[in-house]
Amino acid sequence: MWHSMVSTSPRPRTANLTLALVCLAVFVAVVALTRYVSLGSMIAVVLLPPLARVLSHAPMPVVLAAAATAVLVVLKHLENLKRLARGEERKLGSR
Repeated sequence: MWHSMVSTSPRPRTANLTLALVCLAVFVAVVALTRYVSLGSMIAVVLLPPLARVLSHAPMPVVLAAAATAVLVVLKHLENLKRLARGEERKLGSR
């Protein structure tokens, strides 16, 4: 079964690299615009599941695993979200 999930074609690697670069670009853009690292992290990880499906044509179990990971990351950042909403979250470079 495992061998059926492993591909020797360069296409999956290229699609996965594209996916990683898009998520990285989103992260960098959000941080550059807002200077909030936590916001950049959360937005990038929330975009990961749909982008994995669209850009990488990832199988549904992979998309669901990415979605579960995104949920865990957002739950882990709940305090950051509350500070963002109150305008109290520290910005990159601030003390």
